[in-house]
Amino acid sequence: MKILYKNKGFTLVELIVVIAIVAILAAISMASYSRFVDAAKNSTANNELNQVYNVIYIDAAKPEELSEFKTSTEGGKLKFLFGGLTNEEIKDQLSGLLDTYLDAGFYQGEFIFTKNLLRYKSPGGGNAKREIVFDYDIEVHFYVKQDGSFTVTLTEKP
Repeated sequence: MKILYKNKGFTLVELIVVIAIVAILAAISMASYSRFVDAAKNSTANNELNQVYNVIYIDAAKPEELSEFKTSTEGGKLKFLFGGLTNEEIKDQLSGLLDTYLDAGFYQGEFIFTKNLLRYKSPGGGNAKREIVFDYDIEVHFYVKQDGSFTVTLTEKP
């Protein structure tokens, strides 16, 4: 009497094919996950920038005697009006403006005022930008630390 043994396992080729399929699916999902994380970071940065922008915009929309900074909302955009001031004086005005609105440690990261653009880089890696009227050939960087203090650098554009 002969006893027949049936194969109850998988062949090596079948296992390699399954492992290859799983590896391809993992690579695809990791790329999607990376894009999702980047989008979430940018969305967070955009929300933080919009909050700061809106507070400055609301203050700028007040009658001139109530606003201590040279801002305006004429035409629906936030405008910074520093006509006749030196670049250092503009930097000081912007420092006073941000110092007024940034809560101690709530907004961290880097705020960059450049020609007609306000950019924000959050410490988590997100980036955001907002169009403003800032018609000066300078770039002012604010590095806001966790304790609410910040450092300011000014770069003049040629």
